[in-house]
Formats: sequence, C-alpha cells, structure tokens
Amino acid sequence: MNEVAFDIGISEASRLEIAEGLSRLLADTYTLYLKTHNYHWNVTGPMFNTLHIMFEGQYTELALAVDEIAERIRALGQPAPGSYKAYAELTKIVEETDNPSAEQMISRLVEAQQDVTKTARSIFPVADESHDEPTADLLTQRMQVHEKKTPGCFAAYWHRQLSGEKIMFIDKVGQTVPEVTFKTRKDHDWVDVASGDLFRDKTVILFSLPGAFAPTCSSTHVPRYNQLAPLFRANGVDDIICISVNDAFVMNQWKEEQKAFSLTFMPDGSGDFTRAMGLLVNKDDLGFGERSWRYSMLVRNGIIEKMFIEPEVPGDPFGVSDADTMLSYIAPQQAKPANVTIFSRKGCPFCVRAKGLLNDAGLEFEELLLNRDYEERTLRAVSNSTSVPQVFIDGELIGDSSDLEKWLNQLKAA
Repeated sequence: MNEVAFDIGISEASRLEIAEGLSRLLADTYTLYLKTHNYHWNVTGPMFNTLHIMFEGQYTELALAVDEIAERIRALGQPAPGSYKAYAELTKIVEETDNPSAEQMISRLVEAQQDVTKTARSIFPVADESHDEPTADLLTQRMQVHEKKTPGCFAAYWHRQLSGEKIMFIDKVGQTVPEVTFKTRKDHDWVDVASGDLFRDKTVILFSLPGAFAPTCSSTHVPRYNQLAPLFRANGVDDIICISVNDAFVMNQWKEEQKAFSLTFMPDGSGDFTRAMGLLVNKDDLGFGERSWRYSMLVRNGIIEKMFIEPEVPGDPFGVSDADTMLSYIAPQQAKPANVTIFSRKGCPFCVRAKGLLNDAGLEFEELLLNRDYEERTLRAVSNSTSVPQVFIDGELIGDSSDLEKWLNQLKAA
C-alpha cells in the first residue's frame, strides 16, 4: 500500500514551528496542573475549604486542556511530548521546592497563569500566518481561561484576602461543573442522574435557590424562568435547571405546584453539587440547616461561561440571579414578553372574544375566573368596574374586549 503524503494545507516547516510552540504550551499546562493539584492536597489554614474546592476545579479543567493541546500537536503530524524530563526542559513554570502558605499558593498560581498566557500568545503569529484556524481557536480559548486568573481578575479577591474579610464565594467561570449524581424520582422509581449527562454537548442555564416552596423562590425566581423559557430556547438554550438542597419528593411536588413544566428540577438533597460549587451555606438561624446560596450560571458543554452570584449580605438577596438578568446577558436585544392578565367568568362570550384576540396577537395570558380566583369586589377594586372581561397588560388597565381590540390595532399601527 502506497504511503499517503501528509498535507493539510500548512507547510511542513510551519507545522513543525507551531507544534514546537504547542509543546511548550503543553509543558506549561501540565506543570501548572501538577502545581495546582499539589496545592489542592496541601493547602491549610482558615481558607482551606474555599481554596481546596477552587484548586480542584482548576486542576480538573487543566487536565482536560492537556489532552486538547496534545491532540492538536498530533493533528499537525508531530509527536506530543509526554515525559517529566521533556516538560522540565520546555516549561517556564517553576516547580515547587518548599511548602508555601495559602497566600503564597495564590500568588504563585497567578504568576503561572500569566506565564501560560504569554506562551499561548507567542504561538499566535505563526498560526495566523499559516492560516491554522484550529490552533488559533485553541490558543484563544486557553488565553481566555488563564487571563481570568491573572492579577486584574484577582484584584478584588486579594484586597479582601489581605484585609482579613471573610470570603465565601468564588466565581468559577472557565471551570467544569462538578461531577455528582443526583438522586431523582420518576414513576415511583429512583433514578440516578449524572451531572455530566445534564450538561454534556448542551447549552444550559442553571439557577439555584435556598429552598422549595420558599416565598421568593416560589413567587418570582421559578415563575419568571418558566415564563421566559421559550425565549431562552429561541436563543440557543437547551435546558433550564432549577437546583435546591431538597429531596426528590419535595422537588417533584414543588414543580407540580408551580406548573413549571418548562424547567428541569434537580434535587441536591445532600448538597453535593452545591458544596462542590462552593455555595453551600449554613442557615441554622432559620432552621434550614445547610442550603444553597442564590445564584445562576450559563454552562456550555460542561464549562461555566457566566455566573451571577447574589452579593454576600445578610438575608436572602435577590437581584442578579433572576431570569431577566440572564436573558439580558444571553440576548441583550431580545424583547421581553408582555405580562397579561384577564379577569373573566364562565359562559361569558365577550371573555371568549378577548381571549381569542390575545391568542391571535401571540400574547400569553393568565386567566382569573370569577368566584374561583376572585370575587366581584376585587374586580371593582382593581378596575373600578363590575363587567367582564377586564384585561391588564404590563400593569395598565386596557378594559373590555372592545378596548382590547382598539389597543391591539394601535399596537399594529405603531
């Protein structure tokens, strides 16, 4: 059999030069992996739990990166270095010879992150000149990950660390989601769901909250994500997951009560996922035990792209993990759906007409029925009328079916 010539549209000299650069990047990445894993094992002090979890997330991401870099070197027709001797000769990252303090560990990791970034950037000119888009894309991804861990991004962290202020939460952007198993219930059977299966090859929104049936969680957090689910999916989101440190029975019942059928509810009963995210908090003052801090995040193929963590203030803050903030991040120009409610009664032909007009206009609405959801005095109180239907849109009283038709025609003409 005749040997096929190696030709991917890049000259042999350029392939060799790019592969040599990637070999340096591989050595830096592997050495940083070992350094971070070492720190994960040996960190001590009052920040042990936070740093132990943070280092685990970082070395896990680096382990995956090592494989990607090595595979790109092989795709260029060159062997990937794979020995400690080779890495020691290629890397610029200094190995450990002492037992650093937690503060020194952070400082050394920040320095190493900068070194890896500079190595990746040094390969760009030849990759760009050779039109090696796959390598350029890989280098861009690696620089984005490492630059988030350089001094500029750690400035606030260091200010708080050196001032002695307690640090509870660390943004995990660029890291992989924790690997845990959720214990769920389906059709009276226990079903184990691996977190990897929830996020692999998908774009997923996850939001976490202190507890099922809690006031803010039930009145605002879950309902708004459920309402905006069609818009999220129209903008490329595959699933929206609600997590709480509650058992499967509670989460299933809560989903039914909320009618949140556009969301996936995941029970983190033992807090394994929340603990690995570094967001498990003690709420013994409320009799809750350990619960999740309120946050949301966007995850693409298992990698955390964006996190919205509520500020570390007393109580249960709710200002950034909401559905509207997430939608504004994913699709800044996306128009929000109108909030529509119709007061009606059974057997009312004008109510049927109003609902038909709303459906034809593509406006979702909530219907409140007389003597089931409200009494006549409520209708008088909110609309100063006793007749139905009465339609409200975004806090404005539109009126009966004729008023609604006029309003819709004006909207079309605008």
